[in-house]
Amino acid sequence: MSGISSVTFAALLVISPVACAGKTVIPVPVAATTLTKSALMSASAPSMDNKVTLQQSTINWNTYRYELSRDNTIAEGSFDGVTIIQRTFTSWILENKYLRITLVPEFGGRIISIIYKPTGHEELYQNPVGVPYLIDIDIFYYRWLMIYGGIFPTFPEPEHGKTWLLPWEFQIVKNTGQEVTVCMHMKDDIDNPSAPDQYNVGATGIEAAFYVTLKAGRVAVDTAIELKNPNAKSVSYEYWTNTGLAPGSAPLDPRTTDKAEIIVPIEKVKIPDCWKAIASQETATGEREIYYFEKLRHYVNWTDPGIAYPYPNMMSQNFWGVINHGNEEGIFRIADNNITPGLKIWTFGYPLSSTLDPYTTTDCNRPFIEMWAGVTREFWSRARFPANHQFTIEESYSPSVGLTNVTHANRNFLVNLYVEETSVVNFQLFSMNPDQPVNVSLTFGETKLYNSGITPDPQKGNQISVELPVNSGDDSLICVIEDMDGAELFRGGIPVKRQSK
Repeated sequence: MSGISSVTFAALLVISPVACAGKTVIPVPVAATTLTKSALMSASAPSMDNKVTLQQSTINWNTYRYELSRDNTIAEGSFDGVTIIQRTFTSWILENKYLRITLVPEFGGRIISIIYKPTGHEELYQNPVGVPYLIDIDIFYYRWLMIYGGIFPTFPEPEHGKTWLLPWEFQIVKNTGQEVTVCMHMKDDIDNPSAPDQYNVGATGIEAAFYVTLKAGRVAVDTAIELKNPNAKSVSYEYWTNTGLAPGSAPLDPRTTDKAEIIVPIEKVKIPDCWKAIASQETATGEREIYYFEKLRHYVNWTDPGIAYPYPNMMSQNFWGVINHGNEEGIFRIADNNITPGLKIWTFGYPLSSTLDPYTTTDCNRPFIEMWAGVTREFWSRARFPANHQFTIEESYSPSVGLTNVTHANRNFLVNLYVEETSVVNFQLFSMNPDQPVNVSLTFGETKLYNSGITPDPQKGNQISVELPVNSGDDSLICVIEDMDGAELFRGGIPVKRQSK
């Protein structure tokens, strides 16, 4: 951040709330929904056939009342911190027998909800009451922000970019019984003269298309962000996918609980000096701003707001996410992080947000974990987008059940492979294609420990436990998953160091 110190920013988050009791919710007139009775039944109960559907609907969201100026700043005097109104947006629901995905193109081109139907739980955070905050302070592009939640693209500036509150155009690309693909797209032609000085890339002309695909029988939602610079010259930019995660939540009250753990395969993080409160939770490495990532893996230990970045970056690891250990349900992003080496982890702090009632205060703190995937390592570290160039960031978002950790992932499976001190090998599996039986083999050195077909369990996941050979030494533990025709779908392993018995 620039223009205001992060110390001041953190203080503003804590001291800015206005105590407001006795608020009134005023509904904005709602256009007639296009969701049919049969579609409403589909949206509220698991579909028993192996198809995928697309339905148009509407979604309501409560926010404090405010009005926007022509430049999308808050109109002076329009936010009183008292009146709550109900806003209505067109939504689109993609659904198969495992997932119900809700999109809101009209407010930032986002996936606002992922319901995992076998458990009935929500995996993403949605703010029950939106509140404008840090108004007229030079932190965000429009000099204010309001959290809605979900998963959405942000560009070409950091700190939520320019398009988080704007309507994205919506297009149906494919709609069959086996696959639905839709696209939300936006062109950056915005050059706001009232933006803080640090937001200086101007109107870049970058075109972003956010494709969302759901296939029949698949547990993961697959996305692709296609970025294009159609200009004859290169431009400066940042791109980040923002994800608000609250896995295993009640659908009407999504929140990250004190049992949540951040799952990311790194050992160290960079915590900027201005976030001293959360840095004090970790052990310093001796290198400035670099800490071992241990206590902050657990959401409950985020005593204050703060930022952590992987150090030095994601190092080609292809997944990250959050598991709610209260019910062992998680949500994970799987992608090529050579394209998106940046990861920013942010929370408002557990104590500040866990007991807050958003209907009685304009405090902006909210109970969720925000994880960002970026083409650069950190905010304000801009990249150059070559002239007449385009590229695509492919991402898959999968719920998980029955996993206590994740050590390996691809677009088919989430795997947790580990060895206990008792020499017991534990293999936990969550399949993103649970209707497809697979064969699992576990090999230690030259010894086959397990080799059998299994049927993926979408309700609990699968677990296999076997013992290592007696008197064996150090070696590699290899897991291979194949389809029933012998085609390899996954291969991964871990080194095992042990003393001979």
